[in-house]
Amino acid sequence: MKLNQFLNCFFFYTELAARCQLSARHSHSSAVVGNSLYIWAGKEDRSSDAESINHFSILSGEWSTKETTGDPPLADSGYSCSVVADRIYYFGGLSTEDYSYHNSLSELDTSNLSWTSLESTDPDRAVMSRAYGGTISFENDGIHHLLMIGGRGSNPVVPVQNVGYTNIGTNKWRTNEHSMYNLLTRSWSIPDVIGQFMPPASFFVMKKIDNSRTVVFGGATSENDDIVCSNILYVINTTVNAVVWQKIERPETIDNWPDGRWGHAATVITNCDNPILVTTGGKDKKKHKR
Repeated sequence: MKLNQFLNCFFFYTELAARCQLSARHSHSSAVVGNSLYIWAGKEDRSSDAESINHFSILSGEWSTKETTGDPPLADSGYSCSVVADRIYYFGGLSTEDYSYHNSLSELDTSNLSWTSLESTDPDRAVMSRAYGGTISFENDGIHHLLMIGGRGSNPVVPVQNVGYTNIGTNKWRTNEHSMYNLLTRSWSIPDVIGQFMPPASFFVMKKIDNSRTVVFGGATSENDDIVCSNILYVINTTVNAVVWQKIERPETIDNWPDGRWGHAATVITNCDNPILVTTGGKDKKKHKR
């Protein structure tokens, strides 16, 4: 898809979406499977139904609410998700019922809209219970894996060596922890992290370029007990054993580099001559909208 085609489609479906009855929300994530967009839960002005999911048909431009079966995740906001074939994987998040952080992993099969719990929340696992981080999927030798990075959560019970944890008060911690999950063996691992990687951060965007490369931009970090809104761009290369980070320095010839922000949205357009990162919205240090 060329950039002008993407923008035309974006504004067309944005206008259609504005006419739908989908309730306003935040702290959710969306996933695209084929020609369908799925949005589950998030924080709303009214109580959300965790047993249903909102579906948007890209072909018809119509919204619908579909019932699911099985047990949905307890963490219904701040989770991150990624797609493998026709399945969506949801990691971590924050429960709007008791404001507890989770390190659970759930699978939604979009062919029959059934939930499966792969890993329930376990505070003694060497995976910090957290929200507002990032999750991507990748394949190696026919086996699919998930990589979870960063976020904000509760005090890590089992800290990981050579990982950053920043106490931001009221039992909240930011981290740059890396967790990997093998979907075939259903086992966790901790990859080696190489290069100049981001500090403990949350509310950043983390989007795949291709099977092995991912772009990370922005987010909330800390410096001298003060919040910092990042505008740093990273590209990471992922294997089953290591995650290699590259910090992209701002060229001196570019004046319109994006301002620092957190809580923003982004996508990567890949079917053009060069991959393009498109980012929008977010808030700065003073919570001004960008």
